[in-house]
Amino acid sequence: MISFEVFIEIVLVVIYKIEEAIASIHIVRVDERGRKPELSLKQKTILLLLKHLFGKSNREMSCILILFTLLSNVEVSYKTIERLYSDEEILMILHNMQVLLLKKKGVENSDCSGEGTGFGLTIKKHYATEAQKLKELMKDAEKAQKKTKNRKKMFVYSFKLIDLKSRMYIAYGTR
Repeated sequence: MISFEVFIEIVLVVIYKIEEAIASIHIVRVDERGRKPELSLKQKTILLLLKHLFGKSNREMSCILILFTLLSNVEVSYKTIERLYSDEEILMILHNMQVLLLKKKGVENSDCSGEGTGFGLTIKKHYATEAQKLKELMKDAEKAQKKTKNRKKMFVYSFKLIDLKSRMYIAYGTR
């Protein structure tokens, strides 16, 4: 177990890397419609990282965030946390953080391999069967274009990258 001082040092490094990752992104908002976000990019990123650090569900995390509300006067619901997963700005920040941390560790490139799969959103569709149907459909380009144009999302795709030398995972993602 790490000491409290080491934990605080790690937190400060992560916060600095979040700020550095945000600083490297230039966001231009052309359309000012809708309500302004209550949370800053830094707050959103910290919130998402804390959720994973605590290993809690979105609803459990929103209950924990009552303290966050008391300290910052910003109310956060579980839906706010769910929306962080599809926030393109947060995805860019997390990507930049990973690049910055890899550079700090001296990782310039890696010899890695990927592994991925798809998970069905219904029990009626099987990933391998649907993938094969799609491959067959792609042989006839005109037919494929018509069929895939209005196609609903049936699967969530997941992938992992593993460094072949150390045999450790270096990245993962879902879509």
